[in-house]
Amino acid sequence: MTLSNKVFTLAAASLLTIAAYAQAPSSGSRELMTMAELDSVLSRDISLSSGNYALYDSRPLLLSRTKKALDGGTPAPKGYKPVYISTLVRHGARYCIGDGYHSRLMNFLTEAKDSAQLTAKGEEFLRRYSKIFPLIDGREGELTQVGYRQHQEIAKWLYESYPEVFKGKTRAKAMSTNVLRTAMSMQAEVSELSSLDPDLSLEAEASRTLVRLLDPSTGAALPKPVRVKISPEGRFTLDSLDKSLGEDKISICAEFLKDPLFAHRRFKSGRSGFSSAMRHIIIDAPCMDMKPDFSSFLSDSQLSAMYKIYVYNGYLNYGLSPQSDKAVALSTYSLLKNFIACADEDLKDGTALRLRFGHDTGLMPLLSLMGVNNFGISSSDPSVVIPNWAVYDIPMACNFVLVFYRPNNGEGDTLVKVMLNGKEASLPVESVSGPYYSWNKLREYYSEVADKAEAEFERL
Repeated sequence: MTLSNKVFTLAAASLLTIAAYAQAPSSGSRELMTMAELDSVLSRDISLSSGNYALYDSRPLLLSRTKKALDGGTPAPKGYKPVYISTLVRHGARYCIGDGYHSRLMNFLTEAKDSAQLTAKGEEFLRRYSKIFPLIDGREGELTQVGYRQHQEIAKWLYESYPEVFKGKTRAKAMSTNVLRTAMSMQAEVSELSSLDPDLSLEAEASRTLVRLLDPSTGAALPKPVRVKISPEGRFTLDSLDKSLGEDKISICAEFLKDPLFAHRRFKSGRSGFSSAMRHIIIDAPCMDMKPDFSSFLSDSQLSAMYKIYVYNGYLNYGLSPQSDKAVALSTYSLLKNFIACADEDLKDGTALRLRFGHDTGLMPLLSLMGVNNFGISSSDPSVVIPNWAVYDIPMACNFVLVFYRPNNGEGDTLVKVMLNGKEASLPVESVSGPYYSWNKLREYYSEVADKAEAEFERL
């Protein structure tokens, strides 16, 4: 499926850059993917179309207890060892979010059945959904046991991959938003680390006062949430994209309902809202402990089309889109400064771990501001943005990890390797060796990025 010529024409004159918010060498960025390459990726693994509902799985990175765990590949330069880890981690797998989300869909499907509006496919979905409904009703947004285990696995991966960091008495500091699923994710991770390292000493905090730092666009942020202003051109691009890909989206109604207009009349946000609700329930299934099999209810084409619309909408809100004021991405300057200040402080006082627990809506804008991989992309062309602003790289339990290395003899620059979901990530800065960057240069570069973003954010 291709995007409409109308959208391509609109975006033809757009300016494309791959960098963090401040200008930087382009050699640090990854090669751009094409839409055809994205289609190939999704055809090989359609679960990636779940985007930020996909699951991070650390188990392939873990080896037996008798062997050192993989850390993503490239060995550190000779004479260097890891001494400090700084992270921002998303909460683990959760149930769908929304006030009464599960019951709203259940009530609608029951009403449709009573009104003889369900197709055979709709009847079968309701039959399966009815089985799990008592187990999930009222749990909107809560961490599942799958999510809890994800953070236990992340803790094991950190401990087994970087044993030097945990040698001797280990000082750790952790912070989380006050949302239950993030606080429980923190608890799962630090409890596992404590069981692995009995000498671990921990300071931990979960507070609403941390929301503005870790997730500035959420409604709980103090003094008020950050909101993006999308330009008329951005709205037009998104609407055109929705129309060009919307047939697959709206066709969902016709597959589950005899009269698709029944959803338009009776479901919140109409046919589009019903299609989105069905997608969320279906792709959320792997997050649940009972793992209901809903895989047959949406086609690969439908999942792919809805993913592409979802990506561009997310980019307008959380990325460095020239079709918005970039407010959320700019607002993460304070989190970027926190990474810098804490690293300098912790390296001086011997703190070995600085763990932050938040949400996808905090990770996406931060990675965009920092230009991690291709998240720093700036373009008005959906065919460029969609394959490269990879939302499936912000899965449940997404982990952004900075590992700091120092020379054994104490002489030389501190180096940093950046990991995203257990894989080496690229930055828009020249590296010292492979994925290893000079901390002095990163500090200077990202201090400038943060200062520039702060200045522009204050002008909004």
